[in-house]
Amino acid sequence: MDGTDDAARFPLPSEIADAPGAEDWRSMYPYFTRFQPEDDQRFWFYNSMHFPEPMPAFDTITAEVPYSAIGANTARVFVFPTTLGIEHRIVNGRVYITAIPVLDEAEIGRRAAIFGERASYYYENWDSLYEGWKVRMRALIDEIESVTVPSLPEFEDASVVFGSVGIAQNHYVRENFHKCIDLFSKMWHHHTEMLMLGYGAYVVFFQFCKQAFPEISDQAVARMVAGIDVIMYRPDDELRNLARVAVEAGVDDLFTEGCSPSQVLAALADRGEGGKTWLAALEQAREPWFNVSTGDGFYHHHRSWSDDLTVPFAALPRYVAQVRDGLLADLGHVASASGVLIDLSSDRLSPGAGLEAAAHALHPFLGRTERGSGPRHAQALAWVLTGGEDHALAATFPPGTALPPRWDLIGTVREGDGVTVDGQPWAGSAGWDHFRG
Repeated sequence: MDGTDDAARFPLPSEIADAPGAEDWRSMYPYFTRFQPEDDQRFWFYNSMHFPEPMPAFDTITAEVPYSAIGANTARVFVFPTTLGIEHRIVNGRVYITAIPVLDEAEIGRRAAIFGERASYYYENWDSLYEGWKVRMRALIDEIESVTVPSLPEFEDASVVFGSVGIAQNHYVRENFHKCIDLFSKMWHHHTEMLMLGYGAYVVFFQFCKQAFPEISDQAVARMVAGIDVIMYRPDDELRNLARVAVEAGVDDLFTEGCSPSQVLAALADRGEGGKTWLAALEQAREPWFNVSTGDGFYHHHRSWSDDLTVPFAALPRYVAQVRDGLLADLGHVASASGVLIDLSSDRLSPGAGLEAAAHALHPFLGRTERGSGPRHAQALAWVLTGGEDHALAATFPPGTALPPRWDLIGTVREGDGVTVDGQPWAGSAGWDHFRG
């Protein structure tokens, strides 16, 4: 790939022009991140997943440290047979990466013998090693949280002179900054310690499935390893819980599209016990689950949820609506947006023994059901159709499709508009309307 071929191709690194207005950008970035002439012979791709914006020179440490940790764990700690890690380069502020492969068969064999012994130890003792890993990571988090940012007064405190300290606060700004970088590096080493082996296990499992079951789809293999408890999704789970608390506490009307976090918090303070309940739930969730970046965590201008509540509060109205809506109401949104009629079959919506028992116990106090003065079963069915979001997900599939596991057929899509039950309009409320109440 020397650039002499006229066929359509990707540009060579040496052919990428400087961005207008940033002609001397290279002077701001470390020399080892600049493309070299021999890099034209390697395939590079833009890492837009982790670094979607041009990276300020000050932030390049957040690329250098992870790739150094990946290289150390793959090349020297676990000795992966076919890779020595990842190299990265920066052009016009954007981060490009490429793999460092091991191509010599003899070297691959030599490394494979070492890797087999080391990786096997981790796989065989994964649970206990993971528990120890969590302890080490928690200790690093505690340590970095204890780092202070010294203030820089106009004059140093007199004790610096009369105590013969001899060191001003500006030194500790630099010292503590480097301490944060060192702890950041240790965290990334621990991150890749488990991550790379986890990826490796998935690749082996994927290859096995493809060989043993040639007809299996990639998606089917992915579903087989889905459902694990991933801590990175916990902040979103906490938001969903806050939405449920808002509805249960009767303060959900405050969470509307475009709501201001400061105005909502101020209003909650005047909403009695309901407001106190929600604010207490917020504080409980906030530490540590709001210590998550509003971006991808690699840029200094990406703040955390705790620093800027705009992002979590932008999601809360949608989650509150999901808690309040019922099945009929949700399907009404789908039918309206798609210009179709959705007809549900009551025979396929069994309320279950629990709801039947509740309807039986409460029947004397309920009066008329949603569909008139029908039997207790009608009340239980009404709860299924119009109660809170007890179903997990509703979707449409082409006729004759084999449904995925744990999915049930509950109706059909036809020409028309709206939602019906057994071919008839639903007589009562379709669920809570969060615009009208």
